[in-house]
Amino acid sequence: MAAPAGPYQIVFAPSAECQIASIFDYLHDDVGSPLAAKDVMDEFARFLNEVISYFPEAFKVCPHLRPLNKRYRQASCMTWNIVYRIDLLSVRVLAVIHASKDKDSYAYVMNR
Repeated sequence: MAAPAGPYQIVFAPSAECQIASIFDYLHDDVGSPLAAKDVMDEFARFLNEVISYFPEAFKVCPHLRPLNKRYRQASCMTWNIVYRIDLLSVRVLAVIHASKDKDSYAYVMNR
């Protein structure tokens, strides 16, 4: 797959948007730390825009998705695994899953 001339565009599946919002709400409301919520969101944005958008193939093929497909990758950011698919001109974020979750948490990703 030929890489685009510049960075890949980052797009989000609706389920990934919901997961990110849930992480924010949990840290902001349940943990009671608006600063931690902001810091985590800032780190997600930095990681996606400065690392994954330029080097999406640098991360491992997601081992939990079968059959294995080189377009589906997984990168760790803090304590979350970001599962994404590399398309022609974009990277589609499919899921943001806490690293403590088991492999069954990945089952629905292939349909996104």
